[in-house]
Amino acid sequence: MEDRTMIDDLVNQLRLPDAVIPQTGNADNIADTGDIEEGWFIRGPISGSWISKAAHLGGHTVNVALAILYVKGFQKNRKNNMAELERFHFDRFGVKKDSARRALNRLQEAGLIKYTKDGQKYKVTIIN
Repeated sequence: MEDRTMIDDLVNQLRLPDAVIPQTGNADNIADTGDIEEGWFIRGPISGSWISKAAHLGGHTVNVALAILYVKGFQKNRKNNMAELERFHFDRFGVKKDSARRALNRLQEAGLIKYTKDGQKYKVTIIN
């Protein structure tokens, strides 16, 4: 019973409010739209222990972790643990620039990722 409660709590933490899910488009219109895109998803598999660790780091860290997994899922070589994120990827998950940077630092300090910043892009390596 206790395990089920923990799972329900994690699911509720991961659930995004409808207002946070904008339609796809370019970086200029993602944050401005109130429309909800139907049919978008995060490709798995998603490690339960990895996402659980991210969820316990506080702030918008789990949102950034989901953004990383979202981008990684659409790469041609999905076995590659790299993801290259731009500002609009964080916008999709309701995370502002400074919060994204703090969350990336938390994920890196926890040993879940390594990242570098290259201009406006973050190059992230997921550590399993």
